[in-house]
Amino acid sequence: MKYLVLLFLPFLYLSCNSEVVAESLSEKTIGDSDKVELLGMVVNNISQSTFEVDVSYSNDINLNSVGTLYFCNETSSPSCDPFSGDSKISLRSKNKFKTFITGLGALGYSPGDVLNITFEVFDGDGYLSFTQFDSQVNLAP
Repeated sequence: MKYLVLLFLPFLYLSCNSEVVAESLSEKTIGDSDKVELLGMVVNNISQSTFEVDVSYSNDINLNSVGTLYFCNETSSPSCDPFSGDSKISLRSKNKFKTFITGLGALGYSPGDVLNITFEVFDGDGYLSFTQFDSQVNLAP
């Protein structure tokens, strides 16, 4: 079974109520048909224990892709791998994935922590694509 994998490796460095837009650094595509195309990622509404991630996309005609946000604590575990940390499945609309991360204190995160995040999309339509974004998220102090 073929699938689409879209990876975002953002390390977003922000202050309270800031917004960052990540830029694509690389992209690879395997497959014969149109692929889901990621258009950009924005992290916003950052507080001491919450943040939101919006990922815009196009070309998922049948709206069957699934996005997941992975994140880990760079402050307590330098160079941590987001796939080894926490995760949350994103809400999908016609042209955007939206992920709300709340209650980070209950997961062991502290105000001011720096997080590494990766966003991954799977689409069962037979395409494989990687897109990478680099930034960091800094929780409000």
